[in-house]
Amino acid sequence: MFKNCICSLFPSDPAMYEFAMRTYSGILDMELDMLESLPCEENLDLIFPRAFLSRSPEKAKRILYDLQDIADSIVIRETLPPLLQYALYRILRGHEAFLSDMDSDIYADEKRFLKKICSPEDAEYCYWWIFSISDDFIEQYGDDYLSLEIWEMKFLNMLEHPETAYFDPDALEMLELMPNDIYDRVQNLIAERENRRQPADLFGGIISFKEHVERNIPEVFRSQTKPDEAFCAALLQTYLTPRGFREAHMAGGRSDLIYPFEEAIVEVKIWRGAQYFEDGVAELAEYMRSQQYAVGYYVIFDHTKGPNSILKEKGTNPFEIILDALHIYCIFINTARPVPSKKNQTERKNSKQQE
Repeated sequence: MFKNCICSLFPSDPAMYEFAMRTYSGILDMELDMLESLPCEENLDLIFPRAFLSRSPEKAKRILYDLQDIADSIVIRETLPPLLQYALYRILRGHEAFLSDMDSDIYADEKRFLKKICSPEDAEYCYWWIFSISDDFIEQYGDDYLSLEIWEMKFLNMLEHPETAYFDPDALEMLELMPNDIYDRVQNLIAERENRRQPADLFGGIISFKEHVERNIPEVFRSQTKPDEAFCAALLQTYLTPRGFREAHMAGGRSDLIYPFEEAIVEVKIWRGAQYFEDGVAELAEYMRSQQYAVGYYVIFDHTKGPNSILKEKGTNPFEIILDALHIYCIFINTARPVPSKKNQTERKNSKQQE
């Protein structure tokens, strides 16, 4: 996400972009140094609410390391999961407060460096940006993920109107930062709902969807010159009950479908060869680990004729992949045009000749 912000701030100046990324990485390096040198609670208490730290101290530490990994990655992300957004914003706000308390210009060397590689105006702008770096977050997200007061009001409103309360994956993440009383009340509400409803048979639902697609609507897929994975995921979501949530934030990206009450993730892909299939398995496994879910469903829409290389190897459809404690159920859906039998072709040809 912050790489995306920096790209918009410095779209055509590689030197300033590199400086900005070095600034982000340096700020996170300092946080991790303090995490190692100071008592854990003393450092993290400046970033996360105490209720969250008491419930999930290891998760709080892991968030900082995840942010550092993302900052050092070459991948440009458009967004971050809500907890990471909140943590990074708090870190940047703390850094700005640290700079305002400093008597000396600790970025003097960087300022002189910038003046050597870009215009004085650009150097001044980049220098100003250092002291207002959290403004990028406010401009992009407002207070939706950055203000605990707003989220607290949202959860209190949900508790006052439980019949219409809607807990999407982002809300469930922000719930972790709430005071203990709100956290416990919302968890109780979720548990009550779960006890009232029958557990969903996701596997059975996906198998039913596979049969329905292969039997009734293959023309929808054959009419597309380039099948679209988002379309396939939306079609599956519409068929399944409950609907689940699409494009939910996960570590390293967004999953296609997540079912929090069933603790399962569904990933949808188009068949593009064995390597693409294996990459999808690794992607789904990473999402499952980030959510601490043991079950995942990998749905592949295959428009090729005949069994592909994976199905030839496995010899069955569906099949299960076990990675450590993760169970991934792979279901291939055949969307290829059925090949008429030679008998039918001959009958149609003879019929036309007789006409």
